Amino acid sequence: MTKRNTAKPVRVVSPIMEEQETSASTLQEWLDKEETVSDLLFNKGKEEGINKSYKSFKNCTFQNQIFSECKFHSSQLTDVRFENCDLSNISFAESSLYRVEFIFCKLLGTNFSETTLNHILLHECNAGYINLAMSKMNQVRFAHCLFRNGSFNDCRFSSVAFDSCDLVEADFSHAPLRGIDLRTSRISNMKVRKSTRNYLHEAAMTEEEMEMCLERGAEVVRQCHEEGSNVLSFGEMGIGNTSSSSLWMTCFTGIPLEQCVGAGSGLDSAGIRHKYEVLKQSMENYKGDGSPRNIIRYFGGLEMVMAIGAMLQAAELRMIILVDGFIMTNCLLAAARLYPEVTDYAIFGHCGDESGHKLVLDALHARPLLNLGLRLGEGTGAICAYPIVDSAVRMLNEMDNFAHASITKYF
Repeated sequence: MTKRNTAKPVRVVSPIMEEQETSASTLQEWLDKEETVSDLLFNKGKEEGINKSYKSFKNCTFQNQIFSECKFHSSQLTDVRFENCDLSNISFAESSLYRVEFIFCKLLGTNFSETTLNHILLHECNAGYINLAMSKMNQVRFAHCLFRNGSFNDCRFSSVAFDSCDLVEADFSHAPLRGIDLRTSRISNMKVRKSTRNYLHEAAMTEEEMEMCLERGAEVVRQCHEEGSNVLSFGEMGIGNTSSSSLWMTCFTGIPLEQCVGAGSGLDSAGIRHKYEVLKQSMENYKGDGSPRNIIRYFGGLEMVMAIGAMLQAAELRMIILVDGFIMTNCLLAAARLYPEVTDYAIFGHCGDESGHKLVLDALHARPLLNLGLRLGEGTGAICAYPIVDSAVRMLNEMDNFAHASITKYF
């Protein structure tokens, strides 16, 4: 099964602060004459228009400082603390930070791209639109920070924790989530890339992209589990994913492709025939090795592979997987080709009106709870089935019996 996030414990070492002298000069004045600024305290000043590269800062504290239009590219910061500072829109690009703290700071739009961060703490910082793209992080803790619309694109994480942070619309594309703890934070954007490639000509995604999808689906489930959920309803919303589902279905069951292809979002008979011809050509052009993993990444959608990762993680956590329609049933089918045990945790909400849904349910030996001819998508069938699951549990756990109610048999 998909394993729990194995992020190592985060043990951030605080800056080692030695005796410091309160600076009578501005930081600009120091940098004009020194390559290294050290053993200084800067307090209640404003620094404007600094543009310096390859500078070093050691054993320094900045308190209540405002930095405006400043650039410190390719700089090195060691044992430095920023307290209640405004560092918005300044740049530390391609720098190295070691044992650095940012406490109650504004970091709106601050640029840390391609920066190495070791033993770093951000505590109660407003860091919306921060740019940490392509940075490498080790032993980093973000605590009670706002990262709305921040960029973590292509970052590499090792022992990184986001404690009670707001990561709504933050971008983690191309950033493997191994080595990162997101359990107590709000995150909404799990985008891997803008779209899959055209599987008529090539694989829809790379191995790395498939792994990121599996990870991110699993991460969402871990968050739900931490919040106390034990039932997850799986649905989807999109265009084109019945095509991917049809290809998975024929590959994993051997059912002829023509029986797997349906109207999707409402094609007429001519449209269905064209859809079949394109998918048939895609199968003929397939150059993979035929393994389940290869078929999944060659023909799958990003959200569908995320659903597989989520289902596998839910099964490992012994959660109920409430499966919606044709697309999610094929995601469960694909997940079962990786780990057959996942079906033990699945309840199939309904049999929909999409051609092929009944066939794939039969291939899984599944008995759906409802058969209402639904073609709504978006998880609606699973939601309709949930009250039945809830009622069954309540009957088992709460319904009285004759003996306990002191009812005499009448037959």
